[in-house]
Amino acid sequence: MGVLFLIMALGYGGYRAFKYSMFPLKKVVIRDNNFQEDSPLIAEVSRHKGQNVMWLRWVTGSDFILKKFPKIEKADMDITFPATLTLHITEKEPWLAFLGETGSVVIAKDGTLLSDGATDGGLTEKDNLLIIRGLPPALFDHDQLSDVVLAKLRTIVDKVRYHFPDAALQLDCTGLDFSSEFEGLDDVVLLRDDTLPVRLGSLVDLEKKLVLLKKFFWYYGKEIDPKPLEYIDMRAKGKVIVKYAENG
Repeated sequence: MGVLFLIMALGYGGYRAFKYSMFPLKKVVIRDNNFQEDSPLIAEVSRHKGQNVMWLRWVTGSDFILKKFPKIEKADMDITFPATLTLHITEKEPWLAFLGETGSVVIAKDGTLLSDGATDGGLTEKDNLLIIRGLPPALFDHDQLSDVVLAKLRTIVDKVRYHFPDAALQLDCTGLDFSSEFEGLDDVVLLRDDTLPVRLGSLVDLEKKLVLLKKFFWYYGKEIDPKPLEYIDMRAKGKVIVKYAENG
């Protein structure tokens, strides 16, 4: 019994010595983050100061970071001996940008809000995000969009991007009905080149409307001297209704 107790005591003592006495964490460095601010990350990791950096790297791992910070997809740790831990952050990819009164709110495809509207997080033209307008500010009161909102937006965005992958487009969702996840009283307007309104109306037969619209733009682009368009209306079943600009 005494021998067993001695072995357990030595084992526990070795565990404590390795975890807390050797190479204790003193400095935290954050790399490659864009939307997620440094200070909360540093504060969270610094709660483990005094622990062995190797223990943190290979035993504790980064799961506690991913649970606490939903903007982060992955966090890799590097050690600089004797006491520095560097976190290399991989954030969730931007999917949409919502333009509001306070700025742009960027979200990932799982509905995570990556920016709070005060900044665009350093987005560039290469991100080619579909821009959404006309959404109620209350939708962004939480860190995550609701399932109903996300389902509606995915229905529209995935189909629009499939048929128009490289076009400069915006969506005016002022008339989008978020009271139900089903196709109801929706009235969506697509803006081509940020200026030409395309009235899509409800989400009923959205796929067919986009196919028809794509064909219209193809034929319109073949015209030698096309008249300027004022708007396009897709709300009549199976038809593309066009109003040409009066000065065209």
